[in-house]
Amino acid sequence: MSEKILYSTLITEYERLSKEKSIILLHPSTYPQHYLFKRFLLQNLDAIYVHLPQNSSTQECIDTIADAIQLQSKKKLPLKSNWKTAANQIAQTLNQLDSDTLYIDGFDGNSAENITPTILQIASNLEGKKCIVLAGRRFPMSLSSHKEAEELIGILQIPQDYWSAKYIPTHNRPLIEVRAFSEGHVWVNSRLIDHWEGQLPRLLFFFFIDRAMLTRDDIFRTFWPELSIKDATNVFHVTKSKINDLLGVPLMVYSSGYYRISPDVELRYDAVLFQEAIQNADIAEDEEAEQLYRKAINLYRHDFLTSIDADWANRRRNEMREMAGDALFKLAQIRQQYNTEEALGFLIRANAMQPQRQDIVRELMRLYVQQDQPTYALQVFDRLSQLIGKDALEIATLDALKQIQAQR
Repeated sequence: MSEKILYSTLITEYERLSKEKSIILLHPSTYPQHYLFKRFLLQNLDAIYVHLPQNSSTQECIDTIADAIQLQSKKKLPLKSNWKTAANQIAQTLNQLDSDTLYIDGFDGNSAENITPTILQIASNLEGKKCIVLAGRRFPMSLSSHKEAEELIGILQIPQDYWSAKYIPTHNRPLIEVRAFSEGHVWVNSRLIDHWEGQLPRLLFFFFIDRAMLTRDDIFRTFWPELSIKDATNVFHVTKSKINDLLGVPLMVYSSGYYRISPDVELRYDAVLFQEAIQNADIAEDEEAEQLYRKAINLYRHDFLTSIDADWANRRRNEMREMAGDALFKLAQIRQQYNTEEALGFLIRANAMQPQRQDIVRELMRLYVQQDQPTYALQVFDRLSQLIGKDALEIATLDALKQIQAQR
């Protein structure tokens, strides 16, 4: 996604949420993009900007917010020592300002936990489109666990297809976020797991997450086929314990002969969302199917687990690539009746993912001819012929070639 498109998407989503919520939380998983949003708010909406100092007390945080408001708005705040009274005074002052937004950066750690009741109190007293934007590196569980959270908070997440803006994890169920369409990244309550203490815990984690339910034999056959059952069992339990320690939550439970994902954790896995979107699109009408195929394609940012070279990962990588190519092909079929150039773009991407698929090649050739670009159509045919050999060409593909040659 280009910066221009990302910037536009952020603003559109902010404008929607600001009509409904008094607190807008910028999801930590897109922390690198927060600067775009901050730039928009400060340059275009004249937002009040606050950066909370790390590990500050409630009073220190209140003082920081009050000082920023007074400095940037020239409004004096007669703050009291009681945090609730101070919150009400801050809300009253914000309601009087032309700016609709209070942007609080550095909403992390102890500072975030200490100031949370104050933030909720301020937000509950804001009027109209006034709102508080919170930005930090980790998801503030102390905020989302409050009973007022669902009513007051909207989560701004880009890309929107990955995490729902209305999604707020509960305090008692740790959230494990897994992105496999990349090298493979994992967050637990927005804490990136970047040290796995060896390759084995990381490999076993992704293998298990991708299947969700496994027998002991499935695991042993994949990772330790040369070891005895006793030795493989010892290695497995040591590795499983290490995974739990790294995540800070128990990942697996054993029941009826299977290891399953613990019901005490909440899992958000892009590969599952990708597959669900395609499966639902395949049985939907065109309008709904188009949105679902777009969602799947947006989720497919890169090939599956590119950092892992193992038979099981390679097979899944090929499966996912085929599914993505098929989704692009079907999306092109839907869009060609409305926008031929857009459909052509989807077909080019589908052909790059599945260059041996002759139905994709034929459709790509047809659209090139329709766009008065027969030379490109012939180039696509030549690439296919060189890839699979002339003897493997289907009659329909050869007929498509003859039609182009007859028109020249």
